[in-house]
Amino acid sequence: MATTEMPNWFVTQFNKRAHHIYQAKGNRLKGTVAPADRVEGEKAKWRLIGKGEATEFQRGQRATPANTGRGVVEAPLKTFQFFDEVHDFDADRAADPNNAQEKEKIFQQGGMALGRKADREILGAINALAPVAGASFIDIGTDAFTAAHALAMCQRLQAKDIPWEGEVFCGLPSLLWNQLLSAKQVNSAEHIGQDLPFVKATDTRFWNGVNWFLFSDQYFPVPAANKVDVFLWHKEAVGHAPHTDLNTTWQWDNRLTCWTLNMLSKAANVGLQADGIVRLRAPTNTPITLN
Repeated sequence: MATTEMPNWFVTQFNKRAHHIYQAKGNRLKGTVAPADRVEGEKAKWRLIGKGEATEFQRGQRATPANTGRGVVEAPLKTFQFFDEVHDFDADRAADPNNAQEKEKIFQQGGMALGRKADREILGAINALAPVAGASFIDIGTDAFTAAHALAMCQRLQAKDIPWEGEVFCGLPSLLWNQLLSAKQVNSAEHIGQDLPFVKATDTRFWNGVNWFLFSDQYFPVPAANKVDVFLWHKEAVGHAPHTDLNTTWQWDNRLTCWTLNMLSKAANVGLQADGIVRLRAPTNTPITLN
């Protein structure tokens, strides 16, 4: 007869495996944005470093403060929950080595769910800060996305004097990704190493100083019918502070005759510098053609 007490070894294994999946596969955007400088109580804080230029010193002249725009940006920590009922899985079967595949599916279910939520929150912070007009906004109308449009995004960010040191990122939905890859110079570009957290289980290119990568269609904002917004951003333009990655609790529910799984994570997300983001609006009903 099956017991209604989940073995401690299974709970420990679940916590470790689900946490690994959350870090390596679920929360894919964490490595593309700035971590918090510190967390105090229920707030995460990022220190902004402004940009200044030295002035010529004149003997006897009163010094003028640089006023570089230094400051602190803070955001409240939010708690996210994944709760589910796991039927038809008792403690006896948890101990059965032949059920490894079934256990792996349960591990992935929780880790991926909270990871997807973290990614959605990060992209939401990017979308909230990204300009919708002016030099940092590009609308390509009814044209298919091309390498030339990608270069235009780069130029708009470079014009803001953003550091071009390999920490600029652009996730693309499936249509725009494949349209970009139709350009030979992009398709033949270097793949990004698998040691970087944001590229796990996806296709990547490092081209023109930007980390381009395929990202799920579901995360991108849809401003109108047959339209999608995508973003090019520098890592320091947006902040993400994972305070508690995963906290899991298994409990038997006698009324439902099933296990309940309660998973919690805590994090803060905030836009830091609008100048570090370019928004491009593209159609989603254009063909893919080889260039």
